[in-house]
Amino acid sequence: MDFPIIFNEYKKSEKKKMKINILKNNFFYRKLINDWPGISCTSGICVEKNNINFFFKETNPFIWKDLAIDIQLSIYTKLKYNIYYLKKSLTYKSNNIKNLDKRYAGFFLKKFWFRRKEQHDFNLSIREKKIFFNGFDYYITKVIVLFIKYFYKIF
Repeated sequence: MDFPIIFNEYKKSEKKKMKINILKNNFFYRKLINDWPGISCTSGICVEKNNINFFFKETNPFIWKDLAIDIQLSIYTKLKYNIYYLKKSLTYKSNNIKNLDKRYAGFFLKKFWFRRKEQHDFNLSIREKKIFFNGFDYYITKVIVLFIKYFYKIF
C-alpha cells in the first residue's frame, strides 16, 4: 500500500499525504482493541495475481455487503502475508461527498456499527487459528449491534 495524496474535489485542492495510524502497530492496541491493518484506499493497494487468486478462493468477498474490497484485501493480506507500506505517494485518493465511506462515517450511525461488525466477522472467518480473546472492540461492537437490533424491533 502506498500513502496517497488526498484530493478534495469540492475545493479542487490537494491535501497532505494520508497517514497510517501508528497506534495500530502498538502490541497492546492489537491485542486489546483490534488487529486490523490501517488502510489507505483501494487505489493504493497492489497485490500479486497469485495472492488475489487465493483471496477469491479462500473467501467470498461478495457476501460481505457492507465491506469494501479494500478492507477485505487488507485484512486478508495482514493475516496471510505481510503488508508492506510504501512511504511514497503513487496514487490520489478522491475526497468528496459521494465517497462510500461517508455513508458509514460516525459512531451514531446504524450502518457504522453493522459494517464494523462485518469487519470483525470477516476477520474471524479467515483466521487459521482461532483466538481466545478477540479484543474489547469486538465485544463492544457486538453489544451495540444487539442493542440497535433490539431497539429497532421495539419501535
